[in-house]
Amino acid sequence: MENLLIRIRNRVYRLVRYESLCEFFHIPQCYKESLVEYHAVANRPFYRVGQPAVYFDLKDNRFHRYLYALLMFFDRAGYQVLLRKRWLFLGRLSLYSRMIMRLENMHLVDRPPVQACLRVYQSSGQAKVDQGIHLAEDYFTPAEGNTFHVPMTMHPDVYLLPLYHERSRKLSGEIRLFFAGNVDPVRYTSPLISKVFNKLSRVELVNTVIQAYPADVVIPRTRAECKPDQPVAIFMAVDPKAYLDVSAFMETMGKSDFYLAPPGVSMPLCHNIVEAMFMGTVPVLQYPELFEPQLEDNVNCIVFKDQEDLRRRVSEILAMPPSRVTELRQQSMTYYDQFLSPESVVRQIMERGKNLRTLCLLSEQGSVEMLRRRLSRKERD
Repeated sequence: MENLLIRIRNRVYRLVRYESLCEFFHIPQCYKESLVEYHAVANRPFYRVGQPAVYFDLKDNRFHRYLYALLMFFDRAGYQVLLRKRWLFLGRLSLYSRMIMRLENMHLVDRPPVQACLRVYQSSGQAKVDQGIHLAEDYFTPAEGNTFHVPMTMHPDVYLLPLYHERSRKLSGEIRLFFAGNVDPVRYTSPLISKVFNKLSRVELVNTVIQAYPADVVIPRTRAECKPDQPVAIFMAVDPKAYLDVSAFMETMGKSDFYLAPPGVSMPLCHNIVEAMFMGTVPVLQYPELFEPQLEDNVNCIVFKDQEDLRRRVSEILAMPPSRVTELRQQSMTYYDQFLSPESVVRQIMERGKNLRTLCLLSEQGSVEMLRRRLSRKERD
């Protein structure tokens, strides 16, 4: 019965994007709230001519929080973010994407200004006509010279924490291997992970570690137990009663040397792998190729191939000398600073200049569905 429910759920996910469905039911309220936000933005002083600006012409909200992160990156890098006034788009801003309207350097405009150093269009045809950049959701396409894949980000809430500006560079942890998150088998055993990406699911990976190292694993049963008072080999905060909020999660991450980074609901990439590298915690993962540039085993991450290999790598982690752990943690943090931080993402985009034609941005189920269809066509051919 459980497998039947999982199959039905995944079929629905392929037909209707979950976030888009939520968005649909929130449209009336979103229009009301967006109207308030719109007037707040419209009453700001008009954009400054001497300050660099980026222009976005968007028709819908399929990118959700990933769009917010991208625009927030430009805002924090000192660019004015000029968003074309489209009521259909503005009225459908929901959840975290509504935070776009609250960016300090956000302005609504009727047309692209002459001085915009970057013009981004959701319509590929409009991008071609105006010699701009196409914002595409086909995220899992191979990288090309004129394409840039905007990397996975931390969760939007993390950028708002005081911890984000006060990151500790302590590179020795009280926890050797850490994981915290939802392991509901109904949500985290999607066949998309195995069939589309050829990866193990979150439930499979977490259970593999727990079953292989019963004497080393600590599973807190309450939130009070989530702050270990002595060194822990493997700390698995998977009990719903021991849920960690964003602040506590990041604090625990900073005390950990390695982080088990399993897939999310429908794709391998999750916010928590970026959050780990931000804190200098080494990710243990199966999908290094989804980063650009690719993560390197035993340099800035630990890579495993299957369940047996995961058990072997965990044994290596538990026996690893402190000096080697410190080296890996430093490299993990360095990778974040060079390729995943807001400043570095904007720098990479702007360095491509006129050669850039496509920005690939995640849209969760939308990006996965495009990959699934492409693989299905290859199988038929």
